[in-house]
Amino acid sequence: MAEDRLDDLLRRLAQSGARVLPLHGSQVEVLESPDQFYQLLLHSLATAQRHISIASLYFGTGGGREQEFVDALAAAAHDTAARPQLQIRLLLDALRSTRPTKGAAVPGGAEGSSGSGTSSGTSSSDGSAAAQLTSTAEMLAVHLLEGQQQQQQQEADGSGQQEPRVAVSLFHTPALRGLLKRVLPPRVSEIIGVQHMKCFVFDDTVVLSGANISSTYLSTRQDRYIVIRSAPQLASLLRQLPDAQLPWSGLRTAPWLVRSSGSGGGSSGSDPSSSSRGWVAAMPSWGGSAAAWSGGSSNSGASALVQLASPYLNLARPLERFLSRRAGSLELELVTAAPEANGFFGSKGVSGMIPLAYSLLEQRTWRRLTRQQRRLAWRQAWEQPRDRDSSGSAWGPLAAGAGPAPVEAASPEAVSSWPPGAGTAEAPAGWPPGAGTTGALLPGSGRRLFEFCRPGWEYHAKGIWVSLPAAEAGSSGGSGSTSSSGAAPMPPPAGSTSSGDSGRWAAPAVTSVGSSNYGWRSLRRDLELNFLVVTRNPQLQQALGREVELLKSHCQEVLGDAHFRAPGRRATAAARLAVRLLRGFL
Repeated sequence: MAEDRLDDLLRRLAQSGARVLPLHGSQVEVLESPDQFYQLLLHSLATAQRHISIASLYFGTGGGREQEFVDALAAAAHDTAARPQLQIRLLLDALRSTRPTKGAAVPGGAEGSSGSGTSSGTSSSDGSAAAQLTSTAEMLAVHLLEGQQQQQQQEADGSGQQEPRVAVSLFHTPALRGLLKRVLPPRVSEIIGVQHMKCFVFDDTVVLSGANISSTYLSTRQDRYIVIRSAPQLASLLRQLPDAQLPWSGLRTAPWLVRSSGSGGGSSGSDPSSSSRGWVAAMPSWGGSAAAWSGGSSNSGASALVQLASPYLNLARPLERFLSRRAGSLELELVTAAPEANGFFGSKGVSGMIPLAYSLLEQRTWRRLTRQQRRLAWRQAWEQPRDRDSSGSAWGPLAAGAGPAPVEAASPEAVSSWPPGAGTAEAPAGWPPGAGTTGALLPGSGRRLFEFCRPGWEYHAKGIWVSLPAAEAGSSGGSGSTSSSGAAPMPPPAGSTSSGDSGRWAAPAVTSVGSSNYGWRSLRRDLELNFLVVTRNPQLQQALGREVELLKSHCQEVLGDAHFRAPGRRATAAARLAVRLLRGFL
């Protein structure tokens, strides 16, 4: 069964026109921390011989690790003696990369200024270090591009046209132009749309992530990092990113992603019978993994576990509808950022209101996602035979987590109209105690919400992990056991001594990783790129399972609407109106 569902997913991807490339599970490594990601970047910049291609929203202009990254990139750019064939291609967002920000502190203020008209500095009377106003584009021009033209002319003298060693491309959204561009301040203009893709290519090694390059992303902002080594086909595909003419509609139909008609099929060269085989597909879309994996599944019993992570829980309506309509066939776990883990937490001005706005969006999204689940659970409770416990209570099995039990007093009309719209509405007569809280779910109802709240850390991880039932995948459930099809059991929750409910599911065989936050912006405004990784390799499946369990180990589970009524989480009327008007920009 698991083999059939994987094959069906690959066929769907090939039919959609996505480029599906084979890979071996041993080629893939899942990193767990920003520090591992940072060390890998520095090592790759120092050892790449032929190609360095990076797509990011921006590079940080301050000191610390972001400055060390730029210094390593500059060293590679100027190392023409040891690496004469090296080419560096960067793709950044024009709006974000040209907006002035505080640069690294330099002694004496104006000393060390690049001389650009956009830079300004302040010097202290004692000659101490002062921060400069600069931008990513200006910083790269100074560190990477200065002197390149003269050097290129010397190398090309008598040898014809020479490609530049370093090229920086800035993507500007065509949605911002004319009067709108003139009246919007630089920072506000970024809500119209940005280049949000992230990927890192060093020769034949590809790093898939949602992280930008700044000191926080490289130290205390949690993201995802998947390394694919010895992948020349994928690396060649992604090296075209900075030079590609990406149309605005290219979010879904970028020509460089469409496989050639003569390729003989998107997954040519794959070996479905090998448990060590896997596939990776570049998908310029949001949330495609859950839809492609579970499409056509019935509503009779959970057929897959979908774990979805996003730092900003403002799901695009098509994805939200998909998850809601499959309340009976999918178990769902959501991981998002607590307000304290939001990157804008503590910011001054309007930016400081963003964490509260996302908290309100999270609450509303969670209500909508669980509404159908509660209706289904209560309808099942009405239709099943009565099963009282020894105390005579019809809710004894429910309280023990054994599943819903019906009550005579509840009418079909009450079931069909449940849940009430208000979060504190009273349940109809005959419903169990506490059922009036719309955020609460029945035990074992299959919908859970977690908030990342690691002290001193920010949260930016996004992705989807899809797991099959352990019985269907063929796992025996024992520690370290695998089936003949190569399925691996789900690892136990991080920090626990027992596997708990994890024994019901095999480790993830499918994951979506990339830049998309699965929200309205990702769907309608920003240029995004996600990758779908499909694997039959037990070791890689276990690594993916550990990855999501590690994220959840720093989370607090949300239990009911009371969580959102805690001090500091209540939104004002003005905030509610602003969220309603600006949801498509968040």
